[in-house]
Amino acid sequence: MSNNLWDQNNIPHSGWTLVEVEDLRGFGESEEETSYGVCEMCGQEKIRFAHHMTHPDVNRNFIVGCICAEKMSNDYVSPKLREQELRNRASNKSRWLTRKWRRSSNGNEYINVKNHFVLIYQQHDKRWKFMIKKNGQPQWDNHVYHEINEAKLASFDQLWRLIKGD
Repeated sequence: MSNNLWDQNNIPHSGWTLVEVEDLRGFGESEEETSYGVCEMCGQEKIRFAHHMTHPDVNRNFIVGCICAEKMSNDYVSPKLREQELRNRASNKSRWLTRKWRRSSNGNEYINVKNHFVLIYQQHDKRWKFMIKKNGQPQWDNHVYHEINEAKLASFDQLWRLIKGD
């Protein structure tokens, strides 16, 4: 049996829908540390971005690389765009901690990004939290963090979701 499902007649070659794209490289991981995936359609053994595909005649999702996702969905735009968005996110997150954070009069660090105000603050118990405000509406995070950089990275993730949801 071939590892290349493009050779299999019982697997649909079109009519697939892109569900999501996942970056398999964890934050701060190097290329050598990354646990790459394997494309379930063509057998390519080193995919960083896992495109989750669904088909009405197949009872499970397939995880494939970008080229196979394009062919399976007959969409030669969306898979590349979603992958590029994840590349941009990873790049922006890697620079997040080194950005110029300002300090408020009461010692809290903050930054303004795309009309969002991000505030990192320490509680009385020495743990960290963050708040993001847009148009005067604060969104408080319910989690607490032991280190300031943990809170900053969590604020990045929340900010990314808010901006992408705008």
